[in-house]
Amino acid sequence: MAMTPILRRLMGISSQKQILWKSLGLQFQDVIYFLEQHYLQRRRNELTRRQRPRITIDVSLLGFTFLNKTSLSAANAVFLIAKCFAERGIDVILDADGTRRHHSKRAHQDRVASKDRLRIELLGLRASLGQLIHQPNPTDEIIAEKDELTKTIKTKEKQYQRSL
Repeated sequence: MAMTPILRRLMGISSQKQILWKSLGLQFQDVIYFLEQHYLQRRRNELTRRQRPRITIDVSLLGFTFLNKTSLSAANAVFLIAKCFAERGIDVILDADGTRRHHSKRAHQDRVASKDRLRIELLGLRASLGQLIHQPNPTDEIIAEKDELTKTIKTKEKQYQRSL
């Protein structure tokens, strides 16, 4: 299947065969749009009788995402996000695990996040290496940088394999 120029630009593909995909940062309006479109499709197919779209928010997951990472407290972050959805006509269901979150759930989320950060870092390193490989007439400095990037990638790949 040939890719259209718009899709190619959207995905950031520029003939680097080592890069399989690229993450796109979503804006809040994009999430609202996807929710509304999903809701409308379900209404057309008569899969729902709801009058408005709905989203369920895992309060603990969202709260721990913001905990000690922003100036917002965890409770304020959850409230703000739920309020933004509600103001745009989306019903919000808050799902909480109770008064305390078990330490194993936090540890699991930390492991998953660490593995994802490592994977994204590897993608960036491979992209940098790809740019160095395709440079015409490489200097000794470029060759040394390429060798250093290759070593770093191998080390990170071993770390990534151990985390699976």
